[in-house]
Amino acid sequence: MSTKLGNGEVQLWSFAAQTKGFFRVKVVISLVVTNFRIMRIDQQNNKVLGYFLFTWLDDVIVMNTHRVSRSTGYAIYTGYRTRYGTRSSGSSKTVGDIVFIINGQKVSWGGIPDPTGLKNFIKSIKKTMYDPLAKLATKTNSSRAGAETGIPCPNCNQQNPKNSQFCNGCGSKLLQICSKCNQSNPIDASFCSKCGSQLGINYSVSASENRPTLSDQKHSEVIEPSFYECILPEYNVKNNYPSTWTRRDDTYDALKVMFQSPKESPTDPFLDALGVTVDETLKMNLQKFIEVSIANVRRTSSDFKLLESTPTTLSGLRAHQIVYLANNLKWLVVATVRKKVFYWLQYCSEAEKYQKFLSSVEQMISSFEFL
Repeated sequence: MSTKLGNGEVQLWSFAAQTKGFFRVKVVISLVVTNFRIMRIDQQNNKVLGYFLFTWLDDVIVMNTHRVSRSTGYAIYTGYRTRYGTRSSGSSKTVGDIVFIINGQKVSWGGIPDPTGLKNFIKSIKKTMYDPLAKLATKTNSSRAGAETGIPCPNCNQQNPKNSQFCNGCGSKLLQICSKCNQSNPIDASFCSKCGSQLGINYSVSASENRPTLSDQKHSEVIEPSFYECILPEYNVKNNYPSTWTRRDDTYDALKVMFQSPKESPTDPFLDALGVTVDETLKMNLQKFIEVSIANVRRTSSDFKLLESTPTTLSGLRAHQIVYLANNLKWLVVATVRKKVFYWLQYCSEAEKYQKFLSSVEQMISSFEFL
């Protein structure tokens, strides 16, 4: 592999997913697993087409396994002390699809030799190299948080540095409450402004801020202050996204950019996301695309339930919208096709919190347009 790896990064597995030539075979696209990440590489242009880190990986599953009598490529595993590969020329072997689950989304690699072996290999790397580190980091951070002396916010329980004026977790203004007369005082005051008593360590969120608590916000829409513009000139599209959301360009395959919602609390384990996907390889019309998409999700999700399937428009073009439940999540997909290129925006949320950011997501979808 000619693509430069990061500092300390080691290639552990590779597979020639696409080749050209007959007598002198050249690898065009390769799939690679290192000790840090999993990626697709354009070998001709020495370019990483997409990748994701082991720390992002939720699960790996195998699908569509079958036996073939001809070689579909060359796969090689590399260990720190051993190196071994598999290559066939006419003998029967097992191939199948590997599906990576990342933040509730699926990335598939098709035609992989010994897919079960690769799945176990990847899971063993994650288990031995990353899961213990994650547990250690969680334990260390918890111990450190308990030992730190700071200002706890009663609204979200965030520990704030001493002399903080506002909560780092939810933005609420912090005040000292006099334990003798209940007078609110500035956070850096030493004595009560009403009775003169020495202030202790009792703190409270300012009532004048009139902020709803997290429980009050649970089923309400977050008011977004402003929007940024995201322009993707290489795909001739743009859209707006809330300034409080995070834009991620470290995406993979046809997913070109993703926007993640803000955390609802410091320990929020799931971030809602809207992804923009562009695919030039699909050879079908819009109706067929929707049918295939629904069939694929239905086949891979035991809890699939289609809630809505309606025609709509996207940037003035004929489009289709579907809403469904799958894998304990709720999904909204709006797709269109322009000049034989498919474009779709996909929103993913926990089912019970789907409405929370829906208004912002609808604004993001409405702002989508072609350059």
